[in-house]
Amino acid sequence: MGPPTPGPTQTEQELAEAQKKATESQKALEAAQADLKATLDAMQAELGAEREQRAEEVIALREKLEKAQAALKKPPVSTPHPGVSLTGYLQADWALWRQSSEDEINPSTLAPVNEERFMIRRARLKTTIDREYVAGALELDGNTVNGTTARLVNAEASFKLPGEEGAPVPLLMATVGLFKIPFGFEILQSDRDRIFLERSTAEQALFPGEYDLGARLQGGWRFVRYAIAVQNGDPLGEKAFPGRDPNAAKDIVGRLGIETPIVETVTVSAGFSGLTGKGFHRGTPATKSVIQWSDKNEDGAFTSDEIVTVPGSAATPSQNFDRFAYGADLDLSIAIPRFGVATIYGELYYAKNLDRAKLIADPLGPLGRDARELGFYVAALLQIGDLATVGARYDAYNPDRDSTNSAKPLVLTDLSYSTLALVAAVGTPNSRVQLEYDHNTNHGGRDLMGRPANLKDDAVIVRGQVGF
Repeated sequence: MGPPTPGPTQTEQELAEAQKKATESQKALEAAQADLKATLDAMQAELGAEREQRAEEVIALREKLEKAQAALKKPPVSTPHPGVSLTGYLQADWALWRQSSEDEINPSTLAPVNEERFMIRRARLKTTIDREYVAGALELDGNTVNGTTARLVNAEASFKLPGEEGAPVPLLMATVGLFKIPFGFEILQSDRDRIFLERSTAEQALFPGEYDLGARLQGGWRFVRYAIAVQNGDPLGEKAFPGRDPNAAKDIVGRLGIETPIVETVTVSAGFSGLTGKGFHRGTPATKSVIQWSDKNEDGAFTSDEIVTVPGSAATPSQNFDRFAYGADLDLSIAIPRFGVATIYGELYYAKNLDRAKLIADPLGPLGRDARELGFYVAALLQIGDLATVGARYDAYNPDRDSTNSAKPLVLTDLSYSTLALVAAVGTPNSRVQLEYDHNTNHGGRDLMGRPANLKDDAVIVRGQVGF
């Protein structure tokens, strides 16, 4: 027999066991890495699916916005002439409640004081033509605000130079006729599209009626928008000379702004506006001398030393005076996936001698000085789904920042107005119902001592709107 085969030494056994453990550890590590990779792949797939879902939601929301914008453009009535359309809408109001309303007659104007009534606020019919190089519009309005009324509100003819293909506005458009004053955002906003029932107090005072006669150049390039116009300076809603022009001087007014998306779901529109022009002061006829009682000590009692003679005066000629206005506006719209659209916007007005409806400015009249006006508003709207919208707006307007009280001693007096409007609307732009509550603050009243006080004038109004 030969010699016995030697077995593995202890060192070789330990080495084999170490190699076995290393192999097992390597396999475990590879298995762990495979599990980790599978987990990461699953997470990435899940995140990718979520991104795709959100992208689809954003696309769907944008499609809804585009459909809503298309609805706002109002489908044209069938016509054999290309580019010609006919649209219209009706706004009927029911003033459910107004604090200042009374079953009385105003002795000065003989107009009813009652405002709790049914009313046709606007009944508009508009035809437009829009072709490659020409455009035009003709719009009629009927209402029962001060009795049954029918009037022309918009009549314009334009020649235009188209911009880039697909551009929302022409590069240049020249217009003559009766059109909206190109100042700020609120004036140019359509009455049909606005959720709040009426415009802010400052706008109604400085630019009453929104429409004026003149000539205009406007257009845009990419995200830039511009407009400049020469107009009479006497809008349709003015109390002195509506739609007329008593002086040869014209108002120059314009706006420069931007309109562009910031990100996929956020759009911004902003601009600065300006106006310069001449107001008109009526002359006065000649007067005779008269005797007048002046209560010098303000005791309400007559004494002989309070009788004064007011001498006659010669006629005075009419004169012009300077006026101007500056404005800034901002509109921010945010699309919220699976919910709706939130809009925040506001505007600031600063002017001198421009009030033409509330406290009419005339520095050459009894006031004897310039009137500095200041107004603003901030508003927020939330569109919920396709049919519901809620909103709030606060506006304030001071027609004379330097006003004083005639009482002795002389004290500063605040003549400002402010309104908090809360609104809810249900329906589409072509057919909806709106409910608005207005909390009005003003200084149109007097307390028992004859001092300026707030005239309670809150109101609740329901509006029904239909259009085509």
